[in-house]
Amino acid sequence: MTTTSVPQPASPDAGQAPQRWSFNRLDGDLGWLLGLAGTAVWIWLRDRTWMDSAAATLPALAALPLFGWLGRPWRRCGLAAPVLVPLVWLAAGCWLLGFLLNLTLLLTLAWTATLSAWLRSRVSAGDWVRRRPLLLLPFLAFPWVTLDAVQVGWWFRLSAATLTQGVFGVLGCEVERRGTLLLIDGTSVAVDASCAGLNVLQALLIGGALAAFLLPGARLPLRWLAPLLVALAWVSNTLRVLVLTGVAVLLGPELASGWYHSVGGWLVLMVMFGLTLQILKWLQRLRPGESAGGGGREAVAMS
Repeated sequence: MTTTSVPQPASPDAGQAPQRWSFNRLDGDLGWLLGLAGTAVWIWLRDRTWMDSAAATLPALAALPLFGWLGRPWRRCGLAAPVLVPLVWLAAGCWLLGFLLNLTLLLTLAWTATLSAWLRSRVSAGDWVRRRPLLLLPFLAFPWVTLDAVQVGWWFRLSAATLTQGVFGVLGCEVERRGTLLLIDGTSVAVDASCAGLNVLQALLIGGALAAFLLPGARLPLRWLAPLLVALAWVSNTLRVLVLTGVAVLLGPELASGWYHSVGGWLVLMVMFGLTLQILKWLQRLRPGESAGGGGREAVAMS
């Protein structure tokens, strides 16, 4: 009696040499990349009102390169799995609804789901589990916060104007407020749409996610990280309105609406990035046991 052993394919995670990515055919990886790149550019450019400043544009455009950098090295699995059909249908439904309802959030969900369907069929199961939390960065790479969360921006503006009215009233100034329009000692200050703080919120979400990925042990679940960053965005926007209003009242509205308006936005953004980093470091110190065992790229718990 003779027995013949049938060779079994090696597990993709067991040291198998990764295959090269297929960029020589449109139906391979090149087709997926071209499709994703084209639709990403379309989402960015379909409504360019969010590109009102470098502070608003650069963080969003940097999110995708950061996704590629944090996920490196990207190794193609030798036993590529088929693309999940339910995920493709979900992405297609989001594309259609987003186009019909003109909602950037749905288009962003569709793009991220398409990226997820492609990557999880190309990398090994172990690599995918390690890289899946990084999908938060592509999700934040598109301006759905600025374009779709108009009501949130309105409340940011109204609350900032109300707090500014109270602060300058306590300082002894003659203050009158009508909605988001302030009249302080004869100086008119309008907390208009550019002071909505949504660009700051988008940038802080990206910066907070990046800091959480890079800091080992800062395992703050997404359900807590997102509200924290929203609160920090509100604080930063309100401080910016207070500072610009003070400059307008003391030094003149020309300075407040000129170069200082843009520079002040960058300064507040950098301060809030630093504050976010300090909060995450504080969380890291609270959990010394976890920070000793976890790697930086697995820092955010997507729960």
